[in-house]
Order: sequence, then C-alpha cells, then structure tokens
Amino acid sequence: MRKLEKVILLSIHKVWLDMMESGEKDQEFREKIGVDWEPGMRVVLVSTKSGGGSGKLEAEFTMGSITTPTTYALANALVKEERAGSHQAAMRMLKKMGYNQQKNVIEIKEFFKWPKPKELRKIYSWNKLFKDFEDSARYDMSVDGVIRTKAESVQYVKDRIDYYKEAFLNSDQSCNVYDPCRGSVVPQSWAYGGVVVDE
Repeated sequence: MRKLEKVILLSIHKVWLDMMESGEKDQEFREKIGVDWEPGMRVVLVSTKSGGGSGKLEAEFTMGSITTPTTYALANALVKEERAGSHQAAMRMLKKMGYNQQKNVIEIKEFFKWPKPKELRKIYSWNKLFKDFEDSARYDMSVDGVIRTKAESVQYVKDRIDYYKEAFLNSDQSCNVYDPCRGSVVPQSWAYGGVVVDE
C-alpha cells in the first residue's frame, strides 16, 4: 500500500552535514520551525552550494526531541556528558556545530548519508502538490452545477482532495503529469516535501 509521507526538506552547509555523518554534530539549531514538527518526522538534507555542497539531496535523519533550552543549559549538558571539559570548551563546541543562540534545538537520530546525492526532483513540493489537488477539487465543484451550503462546499472540496490524493498515489510515478509539483528550488531554510513510500 502506498502513502504520501510528509517530510522536512532542510538546507544545510556541507561542513555541518559532514559533522553529522561523523557523529560530532548530534543537534540541529533553528530559529524558526513548523508548528507541526514533532519527534519521529523524517528530515531530508540538502547540501547547499553556497555552503560548499552539491545543491542536492544527500542525507536524512529522524527528528528526535525538540527543545528550547538556554545557552547555559546546552553548554552544561555537554559538560555533564563529558563531551567538553569546561563550560568555555562547550561553548566552542556549540559554535562549531552551528549554534548561534537559535531558539529551537532538534535532536538528530538515525542519521543516514545516501550513497549518491539525489536531485531535488526526487521529492515533491508538499504545498504545490496539495494546491494542485485543491485546484482540481474546486474546478470540479464549479462545473457540476450543484448548489451547496458553505459547510457542504467545504466538505466536498475536502473529499475531492482525498480523491485526487488517492489518484496520485495510484498513478505511475514516472509519468510527467505531476512534474510541475516536483521540487525545483533549494529552500532558503526549510520546506515541506512529499515522498511516496510503500507500507
């Protein structure tokens, strides 16, 4: 059975991607995150050209805990874990990992570097895909001639979006019908992507 998995497409500099691979960086720091980010979500990493990378999809990890600790608490945790010998050394380590007092700290779990980088087109733009579903649903409602209440219209569009989502999942993913919904631009910070997976 196929399903459409919502993933987070995260832009990152090559130096920090390499540190994740080596295990030296096990936390990602972001000032702003999505309201629906939660542990267990899949994060796909784009190594940005501006940061010395390929501009392609290169790795992924599973999102662990999401916290908003103070700078002191972050540094103190490294000392307690004996990863740093002093608070000052911990601060240097945090800076090396890309920490600049960003509000949100994301735990990196199950990091995996892909054998070969992949093009952005391998992932659909979540927003573009669902806009396509919604536009199709609203077009259907505009031409069927049925008069509906506001509540009925909302439910109709919702049901048709589900219909088009199911049709998408059952379609041949190699066809070009949904090509305009594929990823094409490296996100400035992050964006939502869609990946078709088999359960």
